[in-house]
Amino acid sequence: MTQASTQDPIRYPFANAPEKGEWIAVAPGVYWLQMALPMALDHINLYVLEDENGWYIVDTGMKWGDTQERWRLLFDNQMAGKPLLGVICTHMHPDHIGQAGWLCREFRVPLYMSFGEYVSSRMFSSMGEGDLEWTTAQYFQRSGIPSEAIEKMRAKFKGFGNIVEPMPKAYQRLKDGQVLNIGGRRWQVMTGSGHSPEHVSLFCADDKLLLSGDQIIPRITSNVSVMPAEPDANPLADWFAALSRFREALPADTLVMPAHNA
Repeated sequence: MTQASTQDPIRYPFANAPEKGEWIAVAPGVYWLQMALPMALDHINLYVLEDENGWYIVDTGMKWGDTQERWRLLFDNQMAGKPLLGVICTHMHPDHIGQAGWLCREFRVPLYMSFGEYVSSRMFSSMGEGDLEWTTAQYFQRSGIPSEAIEKMRAKFKGFGNIVEPMPKAYQRLKDGQVLNIGGRRWQVMTGSGHSPEHVSLFCADDKLLLSGDQIIPRITSNVSVMPAEPDANPLADWFAALSRFREALPADTLVMPAHNA
């Protein structure tokens, strides 16, 4: 969790991270938890928003390891007594959408995403083993990667399908400027791109709270890559443009709740 101020550019108001099966209240009705990841960036920060009638989950963790067990510990304890009302996913990467299908089916609740992220998540999670399109091979060839390396890549390629539960076949669309009323707060949808097509962050202006996903993270830079699916895109320009809009909109002392490196 990071917070900026005019005296100290970035400070971290919480000394310890939440343990397995636990969460930390970072603001009234806003809870921070973590799920493990099988990579150097070994965890993701997730959030639960409390409403009078139930709970909203913001991002879900990957289909991997003990993620579902960690969720069930929360459902059986801290979240017991009130129903899950919805799942909000900031963007289409597996650590954010990996359990969305399971959660939405298990609890029969809607998925909230932007159009660009939902369509991308459906597309990439449906790719199967060895499903490397000729355009992808051409993209890597033009980047100077030898044909033998591309064929090895094809043999190992598995797509997102093995680390993402099947995505829900319906969703509630989030649009830039839209407001979600949750827990007596007005959360404004702020979209950005560069890291992903139409990334959603949620900003509560009254309490200066930002659920930033991967659009804004401390210590490291969000991954910004030209992808084979859109080889002529300029995601770095899109990312810088989004950061400029966020800088103009956010007070200096906003509490930023990122998906990584809190």
